[in-house]
Amino acid sequence: MTNVPQDIRDIWTEMYKVFDRHYLLKDSQDGWESYWREAQSIWVAHGKNERISSGFGLLADVIGDRIKQERGI
Repeated sequence: MTNVPQDIRDIWTEMYKVFDRHYLLKDSQDGWESYWREAQSIWVAHGKNERISSGFGLLADVIGDRIKQERGI
């Protein structure tokens, strides 16, 4: 059982799936464009909620940190 309403759980689930699909993306324009296209689709589907946009920004930072770590930066 959960205290979180289903609509919010659905957003988190969708965001996680995008993050999981793109976590190992190559640091290329095509890779990032694909990530942000999916993020925008979810953002639009859920009423252009600013928190969703911020969440995808955070997830992009985590992916970026992984890329930097691989490069030894």
